[in-house]
Amino acid sequence: MRENYSLPSIVYFAQRALLRAGHRQFLVGLLAACCWTAISVMPAVAGAPATQPSVQDLDTPRAAIMAYDHWCVDLQDCDAAADFYSATTEQARIYVRQCVQYARVTSAIERLSRKAFGPASCTAIMHEYGDADLPDLRSAEITINGDIATVRMPDVHIQFEMVRTRGAWLIDAGYLMRISGGLDGALQDSRTEITQLQPIADGLQAGKFKTPQEVIRAIDQAMGAPAR
Repeated sequence: MRENYSLPSIVYFAQRALLRAGHRQFLVGLLAACCWTAISVMPAVAGAPATQPSVQDLDTPRAAIMAYDHWCVDLQDCDAAADFYSATTEQARIYVRQCVQYARVTSAIERLSRKAFGPASCTAIMHEYGDADLPDLRSAEITINGDIATVRMPDVHIQFEMVRTRGAWLIDAGYLMRISGGLDGALQDSRTEITQLQPIADGLQAGKFKTPQEVIRAIDQAMGAPAR
């Protein structure tokens, strides 16, 4: 994981003021630095988006999976999804890059269907293609055994493991590959679902679907499920 970045502090600008103004005008420089910080930096704290998950995002397994959804869906920053995975081999890192591509499609479906049809319909739509929605994340069964956590979401038949690395709980990419039959199988499954689901995301973006039932029928058709 990358280290968290911090915003400049008043002390930093006071030191800059001392160097610029010299000892005789230190107080003037310090006052100006503090005012500059209050005016220029503090609004940025409130308004500037974070660029990566924080320590608090990852301090428990549930916090981590909730933050994953928040970053991908609410912040629309699926590149940050890679920071939620533990990938200790090159194969695992290849798989994580594919997970980011998958997250771009599914998070768009989640965000757009929730906006168009409301939370309950969003959950039904996501369950149709076997994905978890916010209620599933909130109610997930989590068992912790040392530095390994097993996460189960029975309603969508999802199970995966997380590992604690330097205090952060991360999704174990190696476990996901193993249950998919290795890297080739995992990549193929992901690519197939992206191909099937991308038209659904595009249709939601274009306002093509007028009811959640239309979205569900389109998912069934795309994924080869029996017509309803």
